[in-house]
Amino acid sequence: MMMNNKSKLNLWDGHLFSEALRFLFPFIALYAIFAIVIWTLTFTGVVDFNPAGNIIAWHYYDMLYGFTFAALLGFILTAAPEWSDTAKISGRELFLIALAWMFCRLSFWFLEYISIYPAVISHLGLNFWLIWRVFPLLKNTMMKRLFWTILAQFLAQILFFTCYFELLDISLISVSRLASGIFVIMILQVLKPISMVIMNDSLERKNIDETFIPRPPRRRFAIFCILLFIISDFAIGNDMLVVSDELHAYISFAATAAILNILNDWHIKNAIFSSFAMPLYLIYWFMAIGFLIFGLDKLAIFDYLSDVNALLHARHLIFMGSISLAIFMVLLIAGRRHTGRSLNLPVKAKIALLSLIASVLSRGFLPIIYPNHVDLAYQLSATFWVLSFGLYLVEFSPYFWAKNQE
Repeated sequence: MMMNNKSKLNLWDGHLFSEALRFLFPFIALYAIFAIVIWTLTFTGVVDFNPAGNIIAWHYYDMLYGFTFAALLGFILTAAPEWSDTAKISGRELFLIALAWMFCRLSFWFLEYISIYPAVISHLGLNFWLIWRVFPLLKNTMMKRLFWTILAQFLAQILFFTCYFELLDISLISVSRLASGIFVIMILQVLKPISMVIMNDSLERKNIDETFIPRPPRRRFAIFCILLFIISDFAIGNDMLVVSDELHAYISFAATAAILNILNDWHIKNAIFSSFAMPLYLIYWFMAIGFLIFGLDKLAIFDYLSDVNALLHARHLIFMGSISLAIFMVLLIAGRRHTGRSLNLPVKAKIALLSLIASVLSRGFLPIIYPNHVDLAYQLSATFWVLSFGLYLVEFSPYFWAKNQE
């Protein structure tokens, strides 16, 4: 009997359950592969997944509240205890969180067979638990403002299901776009502490006697412009406001300029030229170029952009392109630092990172440049995506199973 108790104790005290990222990051990578394969097969007609409502809205929803939300769980449940200097979230609690998230995904993919209600209850329940769990951890830290974005994405999730049940006359796709904008703002908030670590590490490695300090007014103004964009976009999509295409375009351009303005803090000699700093730098460029393309299309200066459905591709570049690259950088950086390893990328991880960047470029730019090969662009993007997260699993899974390096 004592041996059984000891074995149970050892299970929860093992390396895998010692903190959130060790147990959740592999699930994130696995689900990233699963989701993109299933959605690709769905859109090509191989898989018959057709829940009530707009299928594109459900695709948005899954990539946000399946893939992105899992990354939020892994990151915030690892970082918040560190920021607040409290005990790590680990052991049995961590295992139950993972089970809850997996039930959420199963209830989503089988909602056509078991009804929508298990998905609604489980998804909202897990999100509510996250808010309840992290508020005490964040409220007295430097990242306390992040809580309001976490709360906002929960409210957007509630709005999504409210509109699904037709309790409000609001389109599901507009709610999905609103939620994606909230997650982009969250990414900008999370990038602040991450960029401080990465850029100052790069400065130290290059023997540059300067300190990287991201200036809050620049980031806050960019967040304000993006918030203005997503609110106006949501209002236009539901005929709540009369906003001309010209005004919508100018708001997009303001977001472009504000995002690029953040990068003025990054231009410290050649510090951005490192394996970690450059991809973080690219996240801002993907957002900015997406907003730029969106604005140019809205102004109808170039007929070509309208002909190739540039708005769709610009949205993907702004939202899922930047979000997916940001998530992957978190997986890489936290996966190295929290397992006692230096910020040096092994070869497989470098190939994985380049593959993800290629996936974003294939999905965001190729359909605009080669409109006659849109399907090929999508297939290339999915292939690079699978390769990226597959290599991540191969390289990083052993890190999470073993004890930290000294």
